[in-house]
Amino acid sequence: PPSSTFCDKYSYAPFVYLVMTPVWWALFAIWAWKTYTRWTAQYRPIHSLLCAVPAVQFLHSLLSLIAFSSCPWSKTRSVVIAVFWALATGLKGPLMLQALLLVAKGWCITRDELRQKLQSVLQC
Repeated sequence: PPSSTFCDKYSYAPFVYLVMTPVWWALFAIWAWKTYTRWTAQYRPIHSLLCAVPAVQFLHSLLSLIAFSSCPWSKTRSVVIAVFWALATGLKGPLMLQALLLVAKGWCITRDELRQKLQSVLQC
């Protein structure tokens, strides 16, 4: 388990995640609602995959809030939460790369249909 100096160093972290957790939940809820109710079926596959980004960010933020609030991790429950926090942290990186690749692929598909002036503006 971490020492009390580690916990003192990150004593502000629960407050940051206390603010960010509802923000990520709201972003996830809005994204999911728009994906399945507002956007046409043509855009649903890519947007449903991209919906995982705010969902994992919300999960990570919630686990971070719980994990940093229970520091030092001396009880079994707090160690289990810390393990799930580590798993969510490891999942975030590949998921962000997937989102970047999906957006890049979408850009390559629509790039040929854009006018030259709009392409120049977007590249700047």
